[in-house]
Amino acid sequence: MDSSLKPEFWNKLNYLLTVGYKEDVIKSFKDYCLDEVFDEDSIIDDLDDVLDSSIIEHLQGIYNWNDKKLNDFFLKLRQALDIDPKPPKPKEEQKNHNNGFHRKPSNKPMPKPLYVSAHHIDYNLTQEELNDNKDIYFKQCARLLPLDQRTGDEALLRVLAIGRKNHTPLLQNIADTYSRIRINQYLNDKRSDLKESQFSLNYDYFKKLKRRNEKKNAEYLQSALQSFHKRICPKIQFTSLVKINDKIEDYFEYVSATIKFVHNVVEQQDALPPFQIDFWIIPKNVKSGMKFETDKFNEDISDSEEDPEDDDDDDDDEYDDAEHDLEITNTKLAEETIGDIEARLKTEDLTYDNHTVEYNSPQRNNNGGRRFERELDKKCKDFWRKRQDEIKKEFNRKYNEKYMEPDSTGAHKTRICIVIDRRKPKDDKDKDGSSMSMKNGHSSQNGKNNAPMKKTWDDRMYIYSPPNNCNTVDDEHVPESFFNASKECILPGKGYNNGKREEFEEKMKFNGNGNYNGENMTDLEVGLPIGGYQFTLSFHVESQDDIKAYMFYQGWIARFFPQDMIEIWPLWFDESKENKAFINNQKKWKPRMNELQKMLTDDQFQLW
Repeated sequence: MDSSLKPEFWNKLNYLLTVGYKEDVIKSFKDYCLDEVFDEDSIIDDLDDVLDSSIIEHLQGIYNWNDKKLNDFFLKLRQALDIDPKPPKPKEEQKNHNNGFHRKPSNKPMPKPLYVSAHHIDYNLTQEELNDNKDIYFKQCARLLPLDQRTGDEALLRVLAIGRKNHTPLLQNIADTYSRIRINQYLNDKRSDLKESQFSLNYDYFKKLKRRNEKKNAEYLQSALQSFHKRICPKIQFTSLVKINDKIEDYFEYVSATIKFVHNVVEQQDALPPFQIDFWIIPKNVKSGMKFETDKFNEDISDSEEDPEDDDDDDDDEYDDAEHDLEITNTKLAEETIGDIEARLKTEDLTYDNHTVEYNSPQRNNNGGRRFERELDKKCKDFWRKRQDEIKKEFNRKYNEKYMEPDSTGAHKTRICIVIDRRKPKDDKDKDGSSMSMKNGHSSQNGKNNAPMKKTWDDRMYIYSPPNNCNTVDDEHVPESFFNASKECILPGKGYNNGKREEFEEKMKFNGNGNYNGENMTDLEVGLPIGGYQFTLSFHVESQDDIKAYMFYQGWIARFFPQDMIEIWPLWFDESKENKAFINNQKKWKPRMNELQKMLTDDQFQLW
């Protein structure tokens, strides 16, 4: 026996006996390691990747495990050898009341998922596997896959099922790769706009699939990619009919601080993944570039008919663009559509906090002073604890047993929304003492959206838990469920009723005109343009090495990288002197860019 493999090392393998494996598996492992003259470091190095491990390959040749069993053994073996943390010892089982409360206590990071690289995807799928995954996706992604749209999109469902079978967000990886390549090509050539079909012809992975006689799988992926942008949100556009009349620098500070906050709470184990944060910045104003009559444009759109049999991608793109144009032609109406945020939260009885933002307060002359990240860290952690305390009280009221906190902050398996409202509040006045016109708690400019407006008021920050049908992350969630939650609701209107508006309308004898007692009832989500007022960053946090961010603007979507704040955002913002000065002053942002990108760690995406 190699002297470097001491009895203490072999004794660790006894852990496998407690998790369902027998002595013969341990003996096979020992014999192989001794035959290969492995020392402890060699064994640990070999067990870095399930797909590149000679030990696992040897044992698989003996036991012929299926993929699920193979991955389970790999994880348990790493835990036995203290490469990965072992799960906490189970405490006394609590009764399952099926009420959505968290009960499993743990403040340790979750074991790393066993990610699969692009070239190791197993595309074989039985009908039973497909059907099982369909049921899971229909349950967790009801907004993306509504009942009346679940047939005729077999390629999308198949790719989703293959991804889940391989423990990999396959569709997201393809869509995100396309998104980033498209952006990079545009930045190199402003006339370029990469189509899905062009991407599919030139993307190296698609070429390799075809060389391996897997052309059908490449076709499935291309079709699923096109469905992704129809089901979730259209891809971002590089030109816009409206411009955000606001400071890019403030947006940069807000988003940079949020990236740092998400990274730090996971790294410091203040928050246990998975969790989701949707961060919406409402601009102070939006400038319209429309020069034709809104009513006439609306009439033209409503009179047009879409051919349900038309599968032409270009026609679909034109229809999508027209549909979005229809919703963004009146920026004053869009601002009023949002209305009074606090009133919306109160009417739906949501847990929320409401704060004045201090870091950039004109009232306190704090521009460039205290960083927003300090405020966000404290207030977001306070809110997580507040929400968990409310859940705990409700649990104790209903059940005669002790509530077990899932983590130290209450972030585990939750989704929260953070809104920065930069609009002029209704009680704010101009320098001459005259008030702006008001509606729904915020002022508007009577249609003069192109006029410059100096900001003299504080931003408001709302942190809240969205309605119960979209405020949690399931135990066995699929990665697309994060999108589903954001598409379901980011800010409910009166009567949303946790997604059961029909019950509310029937109860209140709803009159059918879109309002009840004059109150706005529009449910807002990331797929709505809201006249250029929709500007959301969605953070999908799976683990410390799997943090994704997506930007939603005017109902468009793209995988977000920090450099987008400098390279893409100016396309959507007013070309003011201060915005140009910020972009041109690289000292303000360049030293921070690499640091921010490292904080959005996504190891598995790097495999693609």
